[in-house]
Amino acid sequence: MDSRWVRSVDSALRPPPRAGNLHPCDSTYRRPGSPVAPSSWPLENVPARSGGTACGLCTGDELLRVLGDCHGWPGIVKARGVVRFADDRAESPLESISRVALARRGLPTPELQVEIGFDRVDFFWPPWNVVGEADGLEKYTGITSIVREKEREERLRAYGCHLVRWLWAEAYGRPDVLGDRVWVVLERAGWHP
Repeated sequence: MDSRWVRSVDSALRPPPRAGNLHPCDSTYRRPGSPVAPSSWPLENVPARSGGTACGLCTGDELLRVLGDCHGWPGIVKARGVVRFADDRAESPLESISRVALARRGLPTPELQVEIGFDRVDFFWPPWNVVGEADGLEKYTGITSIVREKEREERLRAYGCHLVRWLWAEAYGRPDVLGDRVWVVLERAGWHP
């Protein structure tokens, strides 16, 4: 079980704070009515939520019901946003973290796990035929896997797809770089922000 998931559940089970603990200088304070967007979420929260639901520990609706009982708790608004934003079609923490980075950059929301011909892609922006691939290094264990991936990429290009790839280092360590790279590919493919 993912330790981040355990920490998320553990923090959800803590008793609510006393009303006097909510103060504008507290990092968990949010003025009523102010928007909460992915830009304010810690990157690790979305994969923790996705991991919990993907492992069958709970559903998104169950999490929202629990969060409904936590009215007034510090961080509850962010927690609800994370639960609503998370998507169980993201197959790895890397894909989930990538979704947050893309949303923070203001990019259009991609479709996840789309079949194109005989291949399934991580991210797809249909109006612009752009494919995004979040690559973990374990995928490339030898020359055979690299050749197979190159052949897959050529098949996708034959369908007219524009490809952009990224690794953990960009998605987690430099999400701004990831967002900028995808932005450029989408613009070249005809997207107009």
